[in-house]
Amino acid sequence: MTTFKDSTRVIRNPGTVIVAPTSLTAGADGTYGGSIIGSVRAMALTPLGEPYRIMSEGLGEYTDVLEAPNHYAVVFFLRGWEKAGVQNLLDGGYAEGSTSRQAVWTVPGTKTPGQSASDRAKVWLFVPDDTEAHPALIIRSGIADFSTGAEIAFQHQEELGLAVSIECLRDSSNKTLDLGLIDDLTL
Repeated sequence: MTTFKDSTRVIRNPGTVIVAPTSLTAGADGTYGGSIIGSVRAMALTPLGEPYRIMSEGLGEYTDVLEAPNHYAVVFFLRGWEKAGVQNLLDGGYAEGSTSRQAVWTVPGTKTPGQSASDRAKVWLFVPDDTEAHPALIIRSGIADFSTGAEIAFQHQEELGLAVSIECLRDSSNKTLDLGLIDDLTL
């Protein structure tokens, strides 16, 4: 039985976001063969599809429910980000500053409204700080963008960070995502 103490550990699950991992072994640098994007305090996996209810006119009640589409989004607030890794979030508008070598984001960059964003799809890995007690998440093919209404606050009262949303798509092996302890997952 889950105790209250256990459930609070599940709710608060800080960790690291990694793009294009090639291994589920951290390695000496903790990159899992990919690039670290940054750290998060929590990550939310949100199902976006709704089941369809079949109404029986004769009975006046539901007699069946059709399964919901497998449509998921992952959202998180990126607290600190790696200079080299953030280009994976800012595809199409990212450049390295000529003097500072820091990220420079230009809008619209190479993005054109209405064009397919599938060329920006990548494999994403969320690794919790405590890999023995909390689940990791592999997004098999995800397109990152900023959440609707996201703000980058340039003020003293709010933490500087990016609210990121990843649309989860099926990959070539027909998988969308995997959630579980990292020891039980495979790439």
